[in-house]
Amino acid sequence: MNTPQPAEVPTVMEDVVIGWVRPDLVHGDFMDCVLRTIATDREDACRLAGWTQVRSGANVAAARNRLVNWFLDTHADWLLMVDTDMVWTPEDVTTLLAHAHPDAAPIVGGLCFAKEFDSGAVWPTLFEAEDAGGFPRLFRFHSWPPNALYQVDGTGAAFLLVHRTVFETVAARGFSVAYPWFQETENPAGRVSEDLTFCLRARACGYPVHVHTGVQVGHIKTHVVTAGTYLSQRLGVDASEGEQR
Repeated sequence: MNTPQPAEVPTVMEDVVIGWVRPDLVHGDFMDCVLRTIATDREDACRLAGWTQVRSGANVAAARNRLVNWFLDTHADWLLMVDTDMVWTPEDVTTLLAHAHPDAAPIVGGLCFAKEFDSGAVWPTLFEAEDAGGFPRLFRFHSWPPNALYQVDGTGAAFLLVHRTVFETVAARGFSVAYPWFQETENPAGRVSEDLTFCLRARACGYPVHVHTGVQVGHIKTHVVTAGTYLSQRLGVDASEGEQR
């Protein structure tokens, strides 16, 4: 198995818009992050060109696709998708933009964590794909380099920066008319979430996927899930070691 290596790319500053898919209620801590990001936007930090929200019911994939359609009608170069149960700092947005690049790193996410409903276990949304007889079998990474741009095969869309050329190319590939980017899919290994499907489609079009491990985004559950939560769960495991599963 080949382990993705940390990547370094040059900075390209371009316009960015922020968009989120929202349920009926939005957490106050999330809105505080949105407002602080807007309030601290500076020409030398990130060129924030606008923001929007898309209402969503149970079909999150459909709402994510509507958000992308809205973005493609703007003049902006980058879409930063943020989920309404995430918390971050304005500096996190600046970091993603500083390391993103239209060609070398057109998809860059923050280091996010999910929490299993039944067990309460916390896991990073960092995935690698192995070929399993013609379809990708996804495995989680359990270690990562600190404060680095790290290439993976898939990540979530909870805090994800994507260049418009990715969306344009994936749509032109024709994976689905109704769900051109985000779609719940399946393969012989099981269900593939809508955001991982997008990453796999982007990779099939030749685009790399990265996560910046210095952008550690909190996930609002009964408490905020962070990198520290995950590392505390895995007491005695050094995050710099090479364990992959």
